[in-house]
Amino acid sequence: MRREHLVAAAVVATVVLAATSLGSGGQSPFVDDGGAYSTDDRRTIVDDARDAPALDASEDGRRSIEAGADERTPLGAVARSRRRQLTDDELAILRDLEPEAFGAVPPAGGTWDRASKNPCFFVQAKVDERECLPYYHVVGAWQSGGRALNAKISTHPDVFQSGETHFWNEDRPMRAYLDRYDAFERASREAKRALIVGDDSPGVLANTWTESQRLHRAFKDTVTTCWKACQALPETVPTGSPDGSPTERRRCVDGDAEDNVPGCGDRGNAVYPPREKPGGHALSVPHLMRAVYGDRDVKIIAVLREPVARLHAAYSHYEHYAERFGAGAAGFDEFVNLFVDAFEECASEHGVEGCAHRFEAYHPKYEAVFYHADQLIKTMYAVFLEGWLAMFGAENVLVLRTEDVFHSDPGVRKTQLRKALDHLGLADVTEKALDAMDACDEECNRDAAAMATKKFTAADVNPSTRAKLDAFFAPQLADLAAMLGDEKWRWPEYGGVQAE
Repeated sequence: MRREHLVAAAVVATVVLAATSLGSGGQSPFVDDGGAYSTDDRRTIVDDARDAPALDASEDGRRSIEAGADERTPLGAVARSRRRQLTDDELAILRDLEPEAFGAVPPAGGTWDRASKNPCFFVQAKVDERECLPYYHVVGAWQSGGRALNAKISTHPDVFQSGETHFWNEDRPMRAYLDRYDAFERASREAKRALIVGDDSPGVLANTWTESQRLHRAFKDTVTTCWKACQALPETVPTGSPDGSPTERRRCVDGDAEDNVPGCGDRGNAVYPPREKPGGHALSVPHLMRAVYGDRDVKIIAVLREPVARLHAAYSHYEHYAERFGAGAAGFDEFVNLFVDAFEECASEHGVEGCAHRFEAYHPKYEAVFYHADQLIKTMYAVFLEGWLAMFGAENVLVLRTEDVFHSDPGVRKTQLRKALDHLGLADVTEKALDAMDACDEECNRDAAAMATKKFTAADVNPSTRAKLDAFFAPQLADLAAMLGDEKWRWPEYGGVQAE
């Protein structure tokens, strides 16, 4: 079972309202058995996103963009993605949520080494004197080739090779994360030139509820306590109750709005209330990362794949989808219909941003959706990219397309690779060296490259399903094109499914 498969399964075992899908009770899904599992749609609101007004760089245009920040339009997406500073209140919330992390890094945990390009800091209690964080993060998306791209980048002599950690999107201690880079710290001190190290964790881009567990501990702990208490109640309907009434245990878990009885999720939201506002975001992974790094430079790289291609690749890759829906086109139809319909229902109640960030936490009916519609939501690139751009700025966020990174034309591939190297300040690369780095696909991270370039045919996706997905993703792609200033992010050359 692959890591990302385990992550999706583990949220059922550790987070929210999973009792809903148990029917008659049994072992609590909230209990951590100490095993190997780690806590690993948009409604078409814009009628015609392609008719959005052109962006205006003038002062009047800027005011227009800012005024529309709360609107579900491409202009609103541009406004929400503008770089901003965390407020004092937001910093206080993040520090309260992550005391261990902030205690391990400057200013509490040491003093930044300003002479180091890579973010390293001096600590008195460390024998080697310094700790280091990665200089860059390849954040995703899944099944899009980010790890394969990083395999190429890591062949550069000034890049220290390191793998994925999934620290930021899982509930892991900062101390262990810093220890992973001890070897880099020693190598960087011994080298006669500046070295950098990266983290290529594809689960970090899309900050769904499952992929941002470290920020939801209060909610999780409250729901866990509630769920355990409910298990002591009988699995019977109270005498005299109308037909179809829930059992006492289910009523305890789910709540009863008519009688004003809060369920476990309601109790969790009472101690950890949603922070969304219309057109806004909850505090999530990019906010936490920005706060931890303070004023130090950090570079973000995202590799995005045409949405239907990525979604189909994920469906084909993870066995649990074929087991639940079937392996062929009919199974993919059922998978798409279930996920899109569930997300659109959620969005009609809570809005797009809210449902993208906390779908399964809103109500037991959404938690009960198979794997919480995770793959559909993780393909909503724009809603998550807004946070990365807002926290790090467009100058520090490089977004590439899978179709270009793995293009059949070596010239196109090398252009994308050079963009990544330039982004990391590794510009002094000869054409011969670039050829060698591009050839890395033949010997390193072959599986990731193959997954990213896997094609599907018309037989794999029924036209009606393709049309439904195209309509679902159209507003997201309009937002993406507006935020990144290029129509290529609508994938206009992608005429439905690819040819074999």
